[in-house]
Amino acid sequence: MKLGLKFLSRSPMVSLAEIGARLEICRHELGLTQTEFAKALGVSQSSYFAYEQGSRGVPVQALAALALQYGLSLDWVVLGIGQKARRDDVLARERFRGELDS
Repeated sequence: MKLGLKFLSRSPMVSLAEIGARLEICRHELGLTQTEFAKALGVSQSSYFAYEQGSRGVPVQALAALALQYGLSLDWVVLGIGQKARRDDVLARERFRGELDS
C-alpha cells in the first residue's frame, strides 16, 4: 500500500524560525515570560530562547507539553495550519494557568 505523501514532497522544509515565531505568539497570548514558558515545557530558559530564535529544534516532549498543558494545536505550531488552540481544551488550559499561578 502506497501512502499519499505528495503533500509532503511538494512542501518546503519546515522552518525552525517559523516554529519559533509561532511559539513566541503562543507565549505572548498566554501572558508568560520565556522563563515561565520554559519551566512549563520542562526545558531551560536558554534552550527555549533558542527555540524562539529558530536556532534549535523543539523536542517532541516539549511539543507534547504544549498540546497537553495549553491545548495548543501542534498542526499550527509546527506547520502553521489550522487553529492555534483546540477548542475542547480551553478549560484544561485555564485550569493549568490557575495551577501555575498558585
